[in-house]
Amino acid sequence: MRVVTIAALAAIGAVCASPAAALTPISGLVQLQTHAFVLGGDVADSDTGAASWTGAPQARIAFTSSQATAARDFDVAGVNAYGSANGQWAPDGASGSVSIEFGWALSNTADFGLMGASFNDLNPNWSYTFRADRDGLLIWEGQVVADRTVPGNDPFGLTGWDLQLNGATVIDLTDPNGPLPRTGDGDFALVGGQTYTLSLTNFSNIAGRQFSDANYEPHRGRVQGQFWWAILEEPASPVPEPGTWALMMVGLATVGTSLRGARRRMARA
Repeated sequence: MRVVTIAALAAIGAVCASPAAALTPISGLVQLQTHAFVLGGDVADSDTGAASWTGAPQARIAFTSSQATAARDFDVAGVNAYGSANGQWAPDGASGSVSIEFGWALSNTADFGLMGASFNDLNPNWSYTFRADRDGLLIWEGQVVADRTVPGNDPFGLTGWDLQLNGATVIDLTDPNGPLPRTGDGDFALVGGQTYTLSLTNFSNIAGRQFSDANYEPHRGRVQGQFWWAILEEPASPVPEPGTWALMMVGLATVGTSLRGARRRMARA
């Protein structure tokens, strides 16, 4: 009886479930830039990685790495900055995930001036433009976490990302002084016929902090942004086929019989 009841409930749920979102993918983009510098920019290196497309969603990865070194007397100081961005989409463009990672490493900082890295010179890091063919809902979940697999990880400066919808920030995960992890979830209404652009924008910069380095041990930081999203159309009121109606009636009758039997057993107990 339990198996039949579960099957009947599943059939009822299938009838009532909303179909996938009705939308038209327009374009997508992943891009980022790193900039490493020593002595306030006297020695610097920049690198850019980007990928874009139009039409059907595609999985693309962007990677970038910058390194700057400076010598003084017998000492050599260095800073390394790197980042990666990866966007994944369902074939219909109605759902996906985004993973963004930024990291830095400084070495031998004690006898040198300002050293650091910035990651916010090329924004947005990820974007997706689509047209909502019918009214719907955008569901977004995200978190920013420090990568604890990095020995001595210091997330200083890697302050997070903002989610923007048509250029307006709707989820703010940027908090230079806040602890990690940080999470940001939200549901946003979509109007049929309107074009929307989702964007992830970051403001990471590790300049402006002095690191002691008496033992010439490198300082490291790495942070990951992990995001998931889905676009659903407004729930409709589907008209079931005759065969489906019959299955629903059998399912409801089975559930009712089970509940009545359970009440009689409880009354006798």
